Amino acid sequence: MATLHLTAAPHRTWFFAGAVQLIATMGWWMGELGARYGGWFSPPAWTMPPGWLHAYVMLYGVFPFFIFGFLMTAVPNWLGEGSIPKACYVPAAGLMLAGALATYAGTTAGSAFLLLGTGLALAGWALAWSGLFDLVRRTTRPDRRYPIVVLTLTAVGFILHACVFAWLASGKTFLFQLARTGAVWFFLLPLFFNVSHRMIPFFSSRALPDYPVVRPSWSVPLFTAASLAHGVLELSGLAAWTWIPDGAMLAVVLYLLAAWQGWRSLPVPLLSMLHIAFAVLALAMALHVLQSLAWLGGRAVLGLAPLHLLAIGYFSATLLAMVSRVSLGHSGRPLVADRLTFACFLGVLASAAVRVAADLAPGAPWLMPAAGPALARRLRGVGLALRSVLLSPPGGRAAGMSVESLATARVLHVLGVVLWIGGVAMVTTVLLPAVRRLKRPEERVEFFERIERRFAAQARVTTLITGLSGFYLVHALGAWSRFGAAAFWWMHAMVAVWALFTLMLFVLEPLWLHRWFLERAKRDPEGTFRRVQRLHWVLLALSLVTIAGAVAGSHGWLVFG
Repeated sequence: MATLHLTAAPHRTWFFAGAVQLIATMGWWMGELGARYGGWFSPPAWTMPPGWLHAYVMLYGVFPFFIFGFLMTAVPNWLGEGSIPKACYVPAAGLMLAGALATYAGTTAGSAFLLLGTGLALAGWALAWSGLFDLVRRTTRPDRRYPIVVLTLTAVGFILHACVFAWLASGKTFLFQLARTGAVWFFLLPLFFNVSHRMIPFFSSRALPDYPVVRPSWSVPLFTAASLAHGVLELSGLAAWTWIPDGAMLAVVLYLLAAWQGWRSLPVPLLSMLHIAFAVLALAMALHVLQSLAWLGGRAVLGLAPLHLLAIGYFSATLLAMVSRVSLGHSGRPLVADRLTFACFLGVLASAAVRVAADLAPGAPWLMPAAGPALARRLRGVGLALRSVLLSPPGGRAAGMSVESLATARVLHVLGVVLWIGGVAMVTTVLLPAVRRLKRPEERVEFFERIERRFAAQARVTTLITGLSGFYLVHALGAWSRFGAAAFWWMHAMVAVWALFTLMLFVLEPLWLHRWFLERAKRDPEGTFRRVQRLHWVLLALSLVTIAGAVAGSHGWLVFG
């Protein structure tokens, strides 16, 4: 049976898993910001402070997916030999993704799930690292400097990640502070700088005529030592003196900006993305210097603006550039960033600017929840731009799908719709009218809760089956172009209805709807059930119209054709 080619190469598996995790993370954090600053709903009681959870998930639950996807592709190229076996990278990515799911469950279910999630993620990390280590160990190439450096830094990241596990087990706060601060200054910043130092001059020399490759040997040790010094000073309570290592890092970056002649890359969008992201690093370090000097003078300024500019403007923007280049280069496509990809890159930078503005303008709390959707829209655009790249066979060939796989997908899709929408019809036309006939309000709430809880569990499974099988069918049949034609309105409607139910079942219901229903039902049971029934009738009507349109359209009745 044909596959979606997501396991054909390491970068496909890791980038896809990372995209899933990034969407989940951004969705959770947007909801938290909306609840805290926008009053969207009452936030639940989180197992750990939401700011800490956000930092952990982003630093250890998002970036590593893309880092391993890049390194498992780049390191064999740097060595000129070998590859990472599928038996290593597929289960490693699976373990880390399973760890992310357990972590999300632990946000409200308890620290035991957080421990499980961290442990699974560490197991996946260790397996991925061992694959890279084995490749570097077996190579006969004498120049292994960059592979050894990135191996060392990812090992440091693993140790720091293990500090989170130790904090959850022991409750010693310093361990989490070490993990949070160390992730930026001991792991991510040195790693990203080393990758930029290696890749920007190399790619520039391939794309620009008469380009001098400048990689001063002193720059990497100096920058790395300064980054480590910043982390040590911050953990020691001496943040007012971090301007010294930050100034050294700023000087290195400014020197390389001039030496690498980034202005020459502007006519080449895919290359200019790397140069622009590196320029943002200079701005982020300048803000860190200013903030530290202000602390030295007894003033607290800038808030988290320098850190957010570093994380979004440099880390995320560089990742986007690298993911685009690797995905295009290893799928047989030209190394050209189209307008959508470059617009998404600029959108990530704009999101960084909005987030920095939120830190600089505490009197405008609406900027906080505004930054999340802005970044999510840009990253969604990236997903659309790279979708066909990651899901096509290696080399860019058209996918060949067997009759059996298409038939199986159709069967699963139809069964999923029948059980899902059939359940909605049962609840709307049978269950809710029966509940309203019960005399006592307590009986109504108890009975509805008992039935709806079982249906919600079934609906989560059937919506997942429906979504996955539908996505497979669209890809297998090459039907993406239909989304650009009004005649196939029912395809947009199917996606919209599925997304609406998925949002309600997996996000709104556990975070807000369930609690809202119980509280409102106690105050006004009759009005609550009327409102719930009206909502179900609207959802059922939308679903039935969509199903009717899909059946008619798939048999040639195109209303707008």
